[in-house]
Amino acid sequence: MAADISTRIVRFLVDKCRLAEDEITLDAEFSGLDLDSLSLMELSLALEKQLGVRIEEGVLTPELTVAGAAALLDERRARSDVAG
Repeated sequence: MAADISTRIVRFLVDKCRLAEDEITLDAEFSGLDLDSLSLMELSLALEKQLGVRIEEGVLTPELTVAGAAALLDERRARSDVAG
């Protein structure tokens, strides 16, 4: 479920990137949250572990929003569940 993934993304941003939770909205772009490529890679790796789905380098881009990333990863998770 995309809401679950959004929560995981927000938790990562708060815990690892030290962003204030009240500053993170679902329509916030990663670039607007000042996430660099290294932070996006760390987020990808953390979500890969948590969701059990492969996230190739460059899938999470600075232009993506929190909600957009969650929807994209939810779709990938659903496809991997069907394929597996």
